[in-house]
Amino acid sequence: MAEGSANVTIARNVVSKVAGFEGQADWQVADNMPVQDRTRIEAGFFDKLLQGDPADPVSLHYRKGGPLDGAGIGAARLQLD
Repeated sequence: MAEGSANVTIARNVVSKVAGFEGQADWQVADNMPVQDRTRIEAGFFDKLLQGDPADPVSLHYRKGGPLDGAGIGAARLQLD
């Protein structure tokens, strides 16, 4: 998002980062789950959150029993039934 944007809400997403937010009073940034693929010891490592092939987005879904399983964050299509 552009830093100068007004009345922004970024909520309940699975994201690598939220760019542009620097404490703007009219922005709401909440309940986002960071995901990363750099190192297993950092929070939000891909394999702990998601299953599937990152090169094939159609194959991705939330890891059963993982932090996103049933959390209501991100795309509903990623939740296994």
